[in-house]
Amino acid sequence: FEEYQTVLEGTEHSAEKARKAMGWVERFAKKTPYELDEVTDAFVRARGVGIDPMTGAFETVGDAAAANRKTIMEAVEAIADAQTGEFERLKEFNITSSVKGSKVTFNYLSKEGKKASKSVAKDMQAIQSAILGIWKERHGGGMNRLSTTYKGITSNLSDFVSNFQR
Repeated sequence: FEEYQTVLEGTEHSAEKARKAMGWVERFAKKTPYELDEVTDAFVRARGVGIDPMTGAFETVGDAAAANRKTIMEAVEAIADAQTGEFERLKEFNITSSVKGSKVTFNYLSKEGKKASKSVAKDMQAIQSAILGIWKERHGGGMNRLSTTYKGITSNLSDFVSNFQR
């Protein structure tokens, strides 16, 4: 926990913000199928690439990861890569892409199973927003569903023990 706090101080640039972030990470880990250490690592990575987990983005990222049997870090890395124009990892989340000039088009199946696409400017914020939007539409509630499985329940028990030790 001391290490988590120290790492978050570097990410958040203040001890007070780090304490708030640590509290948020603990609450998120407690109610999701992800464990504290993996949430902390993914939080740090997300902040480093311009994603603010505390604005609702991590609910969407976590839902997409859960629905695709991926870790939360794999979902963060997929967005991080896409923001720099590397779209290969999005295929693991059933999204393909094509680039034409200053636009990128994401192709995927809607929640209803119909072909869908979303075109956005080829810039970091627009790409992040588009991917989060697609994931929210397709995978909303994925973490809640996974939390009720054996794996999710044991993960939450592990987080409870970790918090007790702290």
